[in-house]
Amino acid sequence: MHWAFIRRLSSVILCWIVVESLAKQRSLIETQCGMTTSKSCHQYKELGIFDLTCKHVFFRRVCDQVCNHAKCKLSCASGVECNQTCIAGRCKDMKCKSKKCSQKCLRSACTMSCIGDECRQSCDLAGCTMKCPPGVKVCVQKCNRGMCRMFCPPGVKFCKQFCLFSKCFMTCNAQECRRICHGAECVDTSAPRTPRKVRGVNTKCNNRRPNSNICYQECVGKDCNLATGQYKSKQMTQVCSGENCRLNCITPTNCQQVCAGGKCRSIACTSDFCIQECIAGHCRMQCNAKECHQICRGGNCQMNCASKVRSCYQTCTGGGCRLKCKAINCIPFCWGGGCSYTKRYYKRFLWKLRCYVATKNCILACIPLGVCAVTDYKIFHSMNQTCKDGYCNMHCHTEKSCKQTCDKGKCKKMRCTTTNCIQVCRGSNCEMECNAKHCLQYCKNGGCKMTCTTNSQSCKQVCNPVLHDCQFGCFAKSCLVVIGKIKSTA
Repeated sequence: MHWAFIRRLSSVILCWIVVESLAKQRSLIETQCGMTTSKSCHQYKELGIFDLTCKHVFFRRVCDQVCNHAKCKLSCASGVECNQTCIAGRCKDMKCKSKKCSQKCLRSACTMSCIGDECRQSCDLAGCTMKCPPGVKVCVQKCNRGMCRMFCPPGVKFCKQFCLFSKCFMTCNAQECRRICHGAECVDTSAPRTPRKVRGVNTKCNNRRPNSNICYQECVGKDCNLATGQYKSKQMTQVCSGENCRLNCITPTNCQQVCAGGKCRSIACTSDFCIQECIAGHCRMQCNAKECHQICRGGNCQMNCASKVRSCYQTCTGGGCRLKCKAINCIPFCWGGGCSYTKRYYKRFLWKLRCYVATKNCILACIPLGVCAVTDYKIFHSMNQTCKDGYCNMHCHTEKSCKQTCDKGKCKKMRCTTTNCIQVCRGSNCEMECNAKHCLQYCKNGGCKMTCTTNSQSCKQVCNPVLHDCQFGCFAKSCLVVIGKIKSTA
């Protein structure tokens, strides 16, 4: 009996050790920790979309995530402490179930849901939301030059909000509620709603000196509408901590708008240089300047660049942005995914280019009776051009693939430098000059020309057997000419 008990006990201990080792391995995979110690998990990420999950296991006591110019998510249930630092990004999904939970936001859009004993959120020039459900002992939010929202329902012991030069909303039904407001607009959403007072709109510069060429407006909580109008300034700057700000700027030098609370209705700009920084997201920009920039931290922004613009830049950290561009150079950067990009020209030729930055794929549709051309686009993985009436040019330099489809033939020239390059000529008299790794040309009605350089590994031309008057110049490692019928789906 004694030895049987010892065997059973040893087998139980062995199974427990195996289970714990598997739990450690599984938790390391699920947490995606960049650096680990015996009691902590740390992750530092920038430029992209990242998740971090820290599960409640006995050896994981501290979980830290630093999100720099990125879109991040943190789900943390570590034993002692969970921390998230968000710098110029979007951290709108932090869920914390630990003894201590902390979220620090600088020039970011942040949301925190905390079920810990002690919850703290610090926001500097940011748009923040903090939710503390029943059972939380301490819930503290600090807001400096931004727009913040705080929710403390019944069951929370202590709830406190610091609001400095910001616009703050607080719904507090906790056991004890405190609030400190300095140079800010504080709204108590716990009380029954009262009709909003009709107030004037701030249209003046705050610190414009008589001989100064700079107009600066800082808008805290109020509705602001700043226009060049009566001011003859070379530079205009608007800093909006709340929402509902507008800027109509016509200056010789530059126009700037910083929207911490997001949802800035519009910025219309005609200048040498124009920039909008939208921290909490959901902003709009209409630009007619020489150079235009929109930086969208919180995501879901819209930007329109006119045909007079030389360079149009949109940087979308939070994702979900839209860019409609008629400028000479359109440069979108979408680190948060889900963006759409449309470019249109209405002069000598008519065509519509739609690029999806999330998949890094571009589709170009050329309207009939138009001369259509596209060049470069190195920032995208693939480029597809459809030419319905001929006379199209394509100079494609992408990472993965380039494809040109000519419905009626007569595509002047396709030049290609990528991995896979395909030209489908459903008519006749198409030309292709290929520098890609793999090159392929379909020619339905003959009269096509194809040239492959020494950089190509394989070069293949498929030509109509009845009208075989195609020209084939191949310097690739592998060359092949196929005389056969061309599929209608090609």
